[in-house]
Amino acid sequence: MAANGRRRGTGRRRGLLARLLLLVFGFAFLALVATPFLVVLAVIEEQPRVVQGAPLDAQQAARATRLINRTGSQVAKSRGPTVVRFTESELNSLLALAGRGIERLQAQVIIRSSGLDAAATVRISPTPLGEHVNLGVGVVPSRSGLRISHVTLGRTEVPGWIALPALRLGLDVFLGQGRGSDLLDAVQNVSMGPGRVSVGLIAAPEMGQRLRAAQEGLGEVRDQLALLGDPDTVAVYYGRILELVGEQGSQNVSLAWYMGSLFTLARRRSLTADPVAENRALILAMAMAFGDPRFEAFIGDVRVRQTRARPPRRGGVNLAGRYDLRLHFIISAGLEILAQSGISYAIGEFKELADSGSRRGSGFSFVDLAADRAGVQFAVLATERSSASRVQTVLAARDDESRFFPDIRGLEEGLRQDEFERRYGGLEAAAYLDVVDRIDRRIAATAIHR
Repeated sequence: MAANGRRRGTGRRRGLLARLLLLVFGFAFLALVATPFLVVLAVIEEQPRVVQGAPLDAQQAARATRLINRTGSQVAKSRGPTVVRFTESELNSLLALAGRGIERLQAQVIIRSSGLDAAATVRISPTPLGEHVNLGVGVVPSRSGLRISHVTLGRTEVPGWIALPALRLGLDVFLGQGRGSDLLDAVQNVSMGPGRVSVGLIAAPEMGQRLRAAQEGLGEVRDQLALLGDPDTVAVYYGRILELVGEQGSQNVSLAWYMGSLFTLARRRSLTADPVAENRALILAMAMAFGDPRFEAFIGDVRVRQTRARPPRRGGVNLAGRYDLRLHFIISAGLEILAQSGISYAIGEFKELADSGSRRGSGFSFVDLAADRAGVQFAVLATERSSASRVQTVLAARDDESRFFPDIRGLEEGLRQDEFERRYGGLEAAAYLDVVDRIDRRIAATAIHR
């Protein structure tokens, strides 16, 4: 009898334990399933927090350019701790550039003596919950380091005492070896007044070391993810460019002469490889060789596989008879590989607006803008699955730039800020958009787009 009672008691305890385990696993399963839905409910909203950011015009572009140049020069030249200063209008100029480049983004900054509030709204595809993701961050004055008051994501607010350590941890994980913390710790203090903010930074030599360490961390992430493809493939095309440079000698030639040979190589390699990957590598090699060698920082070591002592003679390569248009075209194509097309277009517009608003600038040029847009659309077409092989066929063994570059006759150049605004209004005005549409029609008429 006693033995039977003990067995029944043990059985009941086992049954209770089994039910408890089942309950725990059930709750855990529900949490895993429900958490994504709860996050979506908290993030997506019906109303935007930022309805309309500052428009990007010539004044905004010139202001943003001055801010970037001034800050970089100040940090580089200072020998001890330095203070960089920003106004609300300057920061909103940078956000206007971001909003022009990143489709569906609106952002703004408000600075008071009590703190800085930055807000952004990203419009997404309509859902039953709404079509806006609202972000916000608050920074308050501090005599020691950076102090975040709060971060908001939709209806969820994260207090600063959680947000800053989370940011620090995220940067350390992303950059590795405490590099993210080093960057955050470079901020010594933050002070604010109505419409202005001042940030105290550590001495420039130490700041430079920390920036270089962060760059190394980004390089490690780049190499691990290989987001732009295999650097070895880029090196194949870069090596071919060096061979062509030797054949060119001192002659001035069109960029089309190089592209004909490079796309012949790409078409041959694509018989056993992915044509999209080959075209991507080809464009990046051209961006390094004929645009800016700093593109290599986004790719990985390419030129170490070649000889750094024999760079291409970029001054002898032109487009439509002009070296500056070659730069506009190929740098825009390279940027398109790094980013979405909207960002590449915005960079071209920003540069032209900055030129129109600067005394030392060359003025707004629709010719330059045509080269920018042609470069972007060339890169898009060359790296789309449905058209990559056709682009190779159209351009291989050809020396005809009209196959990929539009007619630029009749497009205006050298427009000063007041003249540009008087005649074309701004980037959203009908007169400006009419010229852009005319440029795009000319690009669409080239052989690679037909």
